[in-house]
Amino acid sequence: MRQILLVTIPQRPETRQAEALDHLFSGFNDSNAPGMIVAVRSGPEFIYRRGFGLASVQHGLANTPQTRIRFASITKQFTCLALMLLAEESKVDIDAPVSTYLPRFRGPAGEATLRQFMTHTSGLRCTLELGSIANGYAPQPRDWQEQAQSRQKGLQYDPGAEQLYCNGTFVAISDVIEKISGETFPDFTRRRIFEPLAMFDTDIVENDHEMVPGLASAHVRNGERWERPPVDTEIRGDGGIVSTVDDMLRWLAHLRGTKNVGTDTTWEELLAPATLASGFETTYAMGIKPHSYRGVEVFQHSGGLFGLNAQIISVPEHETDIVIAVNGAAASATQLAFSALDNCLSGKFSEAARRRARTADFGYLPGHHFAHSSGVLLSFGDVNGLLGLSQMHMLPAPVLYEDEQSVFALFEEIGFGPLVWLKSDLANFENDPDAGLPVTIAGKKHQMNLLEKPARPCTAILQAAAGAYFSEELDATVAISASEDCQVAIQGDYSGVRRFSAFAISDRHLGLVSEDGAERYSMEIDVAADGISWGLWIDTHRARRVRFDRRDGDRT
Repeated sequence: MRQILLVTIPQRPETRQAEALDHLFSGFNDSNAPGMIVAVRSGPEFIYRRGFGLASVQHGLANTPQTRIRFASITKQFTCLALMLLAEESKVDIDAPVSTYLPRFRGPAGEATLRQFMTHTSGLRCTLELGSIANGYAPQPRDWQEQAQSRQKGLQYDPGAEQLYCNGTFVAISDVIEKISGETFPDFTRRRIFEPLAMFDTDIVENDHEMVPGLASAHVRNGERWERPPVDTEIRGDGGIVSTVDDMLRWLAHLRGTKNVGTDTTWEELLAPATLASGFETTYAMGIKPHSYRGVEVFQHSGGLFGLNAQIISVPEHETDIVIAVNGAAASATQLAFSALDNCLSGKFSEAARRRARTADFGYLPGHHFAHSSGVLLSFGDVNGLLGLSQMHMLPAPVLYEDEQSVFALFEEIGFGPLVWLKSDLANFENDPDAGLPVTIAGKKHQMNLLEKPARPCTAILQAAAGAYFSEELDATVAISASEDCQVAIQGDYSGVRRFSAFAISDRHLGLVSEDGAERYSMEIDVAADGISWGLWIDTHRARRVRFDRRDGDRT
């Protein structure tokens, strides 16, 4: 009798990983909606490379690995490399004040260095957010950010003292590159970076009105319909890159491998975390976020604009690279990319996953916590059982983690901080809320004051502050009327009147929400001892203490 020997062939690790990734992304394979593009590589081998959903709902075109897509702020590392190539040739000094190259930066704003521009430590307000305050999503001319930069008189903090994500400084770096090289920013990056690295599907596209072959559309959901997002300004060194997942994998292999573009010294500087004046080492280098994740070193960056978001991650120790770009699906590329990393390196981490803070464990954190000097307004809220953090009246986001000693939020996720609350301070606050809640920001402890709940209705607060207020920095006006609708109007140099619903936080602090809910700011009314409101400040995530003064002759 013949015997048959059954041999079980072990499944290859790459196959198991691909099946796990199929499960992770299966919910986005919708042929009637926008989706995403994913590529994962370990060493020279692809583990995963797929498109999901549509590149264009309008034209019924599917996403594929060859689809081009905008990677937004991931551009910043290419911008930094471009500037450093000029530094290699001694054509630019990155430690010189920016005013050396761009005279439009005057006073304190001109004292920050190009290095500080590249590491978000300049102290300048983000001109993208200044444009949003002034004009919402109305189209602005190419030089609007330049105008706003030239009008900045003061800084949010001394250069090098703190770190706060700022897009506008990378627009300025683009200008420096063009001025020194004599080429346009797209031409310089194409000739010096993209072509030498065989990134032939990559380019800088400064305007979304331009028709680009093979480019996926960004999509925004409006009820049951899909719409194109607004195009309000040109994007350059801050977010202008268009690429494919394959080209981005080429870039990541170069980043962690043998360098063909840039010297070893240049790359050492590019990948070195910035150190603040206090000695605190951050988790942001030059356009790149280097940090430890579950005990392994990663280099990563995210990008996002209306209707799209993207994430790249490289793990040099394991030669693993991940690229995800989303063009409208209800998904976070960052969360998916790190979940994919968890799958790919399962069993290779030396640390457990971070533990997210849960609302049930911190139910005693009500109210709004404020620091007048910086304009930072923080509050906590529930997000599906997780403890959420709200900044400057934004909706709470589940970005808080906890360990045995603290609750914390990471700079690499919120572009600010890191923020750390000691559990001993949280316990003291529970017993004595009036004492305030200390928070450590980038290694420095700050005392946050708990704002008293308003004693007057919102209408009474606005009636007392009724009048027109003007900001020279924005060339914009805030109008507060003594009406019963609790609204504040803002009009900039390129927009019509935009109306915001106002919500009283305290007798001097208001939350502002635009009619479509997309814009959310906090506002503090400057009330003098005589009871007259002489001015106000508007604060956003990345543009704080934007001053508006009451117009002469318009005093209550």
